[in-house]
Amino acid sequence: MKLLLFLFTFLMPLSASDIDKNALINIRNLLVKAADSRKANKELQTVLANYSNHNSLINGYRGAAVMIEAKHMFNPLSRWNKFKQGKALIEDAIKADGSNYELRYLRFAIQTNIPAVLGYSANIESDKKVLINQMESLNDFDLRKRVINYLIAAKVCTHEEMAKLKLWKNK
Repeated sequence: MKLLLFLFTFLMPLSASDIDKNALINIRNLLVKAADSRKANKELQTVLANYSNHNSLINGYRGAAVMIEAKHMFNPLSRWNKFKQGKALIEDAIKADGSNYELRYLRFAIQTNIPAVLGYSANIESDKKVLINQMESLNDFDLRKRVINYLIAAKVCTHEEMAKLKLWKNK
């Protein structure tokens, strides 16, 4: 009986509350590496598979990983299908938890990185506003640093927004 309880406890997928800060930082780091490495993307997908499907943030990361998988494919039709699958996962995650700052950051980063011809750029301005307007109340300093650095590098901010970002970067 103890063996069964032990196996049940450790083999169950992790839930949303089981995402600790270090695991989330690992997921963020893998996502960055995944853009250039098929191996890192597979590792990211394996890590994400350990979490419950009821977590909107994890589902958003799953969508991003699927979209990145499309980048590593050769067949245009397969790429398009993976892109649409990833987009649907991200949009569903945002519908489930539209106030999640990190989900908005994920979508913003994807939409500012993919070719405009794919037609997935409608939320760039609204997501940018959310990211900038809620920056000061963000308590996750790892995420804050990533968002600031990305917004500066993305070159989609006004001079006023850039000034704010540079002030926050130096805090």
